[in-house]
Amino acid sequence: MDARKLSQSRFQGFTLIELLVVMAIIAILAGMLLPALGKAKAKAHGTACLSNLRQWGMMTSMYAMDNEERFMADNGPSIEGTWAFSLKEFYGDVDQFQICPSAKKASSTGYGNTTEFWGWREENKSEGYFRKGDYGSYGINHWINSLPPSFQNGWRGQPSWHWSKTSSVDQPVATPVFGDCAWYGGNPFDFESGQTHGRPPSKRDWNKSNPKSWGWDMGRFCMDRHNRAGNFVFVDGSAHATKLSGLWNLKWHREFRQLPSIELGW
Repeated sequence: MDARKLSQSRFQGFTLIELLVVMAIIAILAGMLLPALGKAKAKAHGTACLSNLRQWGMMTSMYAMDNEERFMADNGPSIEGTWAFSLKEFYGDVDQFQICPSAKKASSTGYGNTTEFWGWREENKSEGYFRKGDYGSYGINHWINSLPPSFQNGWRGQPSWHWSKTSSVDQPVATPVFGDCAWYGGNPFDFESGQTHGRPPSKRDWNKSNPKSWGWDMGRFCMDRHNRAGNFVFVDGSAHATKLSGLWNLKWHREFRQLPSIELGW
């Protein structure tokens, strides 16, 4: 074989069929890897979210220890009524753990949803009676709050349902303090109340299509942010994911009638 033929055979390119086979193999490998990468990313987001909630739970415990076991007072529609205001002396750079990694987008309405946070991440803009720059993707279980004389009936006219003090909580492992939420807090009712405050939303992205639906307290927490689950921190300091269908098995307030699970319908 002469040198010219040897050179041609040595550097001959791929045929079209060979290229198509290689491309098909790459596509198959990508199809196998992408779901795994997506799951790994979601798991990392969930872990970071739980870490954030533990911080808020720890600060709430510190507040209660400094105030004769009483939880933060709910002062109603005022700057002093937000938990971020009440806990401000316990945190430094709150921006580090105010947002769930799965809900980092800004909302166009100031009301959050599955992937967007509530409030405004701008120094000179506020939502309603919030402080300027108040925002977040977590909400408080308002039933833990103590009630001052200026707001003695609370948001739902059931002051006797409030826990008010840590020593009053009879199921600390099942009583939420903070969790993934479309607003800065809510007062969920039980399912048997028959009221919308205790009903599940009718679809997955309900909070996005129905912003500021104030009569749907449980709906604010019932969001598919972590694989059909929401992350919560509890009075005992534990933090973990809770399946959305199991939110009605938590002890939200003193008279809450727990159910093992609820059919969501989506």
